[in-house]
Amino acid sequence: MPLENESFYNLLGDEISRESIVEKMIEYYNQKLEIGETKVTDFNEGSEIRNLLESFAVDLYDLMEDNYEATKIAFISTAYGEWLDLHGENPLVNLARDTGSEAVGLVTFTIPDARAVDIIIPEETILLCEENDLEYITDSEAIIVSGDTSVDVYCTCLTVGEDGNCGANTITTIDDDNIDDTVEVNNPEAFSEGSDYEEDDEYRERLLSAIRIDNFGSIGYYQELGTNIDGVHDILLIEDETYTRKILVNGDEKPVSDEVLVNVLKEFTRPENIVLGHNFIVDSPDYLTLNLNLDLIVEYEFEDELIIDRLNSFFNGGITSDGYDFSGCFIGENLNETHLYSCLESLDGIIRASATTDEDAPLSSLTVNSNEVIKLGEITINQTIYEE
Repeated sequence: MPLENESFYNLLGDEISRESIVEKMIEYYNQKLEIGETKVTDFNEGSEIRNLLESFAVDLYDLMEDNYEATKIAFISTAYGEWLDLHGENPLVNLARDTGSEAVGLVTFTIPDARAVDIIIPEETILLCEENDLEYITDSEAIIVSGDTSVDVYCTCLTVGEDGNCGANTITTIDDDNIDDTVEVNNPEAFSEGSDYEEDDEYRERLLSAIRIDNFGSIGYYQELGTNIDGVHDILLIEDETYTRKILVNGDEKPVSDEVLVNVLKEFTRPENIVLGHNFIVDSPDYLTLNLNLDLIVEYEFEDELIIDRLNSFFNGGITSDGYDFSGCFIGENLNETHLYSCLESLDGIIRASATTDEDAPLSSLTVNSNEVIKLGEITINQTIYEE
């Protein structure tokens, strides 16, 4: 019977096909014939033994192909799809695939003239972008209050990926016939933070790179060691030519306590953790104190302590009482203004949030150096109750 023309290359580079399996079995019989252990000699097409071997080859090929696939998924260099994800979920690797994110930004709704009544743009209103033909959705309800002619609201692209990072003045269409047709929309600044799904090749290389640097005594090794110490949020290692590494420790609380600094030094200088010739100096990072003037539009008045607790979770990291988990600010990380406002507006009852520094400067002007971490300072909270 004719065999299907199908093959694959195993990890050794050998081509495997049903025909090659039959040839291997014939070769085996010929070797046995030479030493007198078989009398089978007719392997011509159509012979009984040839037909029998070809029947065996069908099932053997499937088994070998299945075994090949099982072997591939066992190694990061050849795994794919969900099997590659499982390698990243291994506790010794702990590096998840980047599944992508949606672009976010601010849009402004305007009307030509002030009205005597409020104009409400509902949450999840769909907007269209002329640059990429993608849809964007408002994150919260927007209200042009009576006497005003505009309102700002944050929006999120409905499509994951970099394509959602549109330029300024490109979101200009409201896809909702129920909204007053005199209302116009525009995005005064470009949208950002959209990222693509990480394909296998890119993710595989990142996993392999992480494993390569995660060797004993490497930067990756010490970073993993440091962040597993109680009270440590993140660390920064500064290396010089004498193998003396200065460790800047950003604690879960700012400023970091002396106890945490001592514990870090003890852990790093344990005999089983230190590489011969390495010395360590442990210190805290420089703190960039941020004093905030916070303006909130609210449905009802909040206790300041509740808002301050949420801000502390955002800047220091942690889970709030209503289940939101914030990663906190890392050493050298700039403030993400959009994420800050989303943190506050996710608190039920806060309609809109905005903030400036204590010098009334925009938050976007805040620049964090590589050895600095943002520390929340004094907070001035102004609450305005929204009235319909």
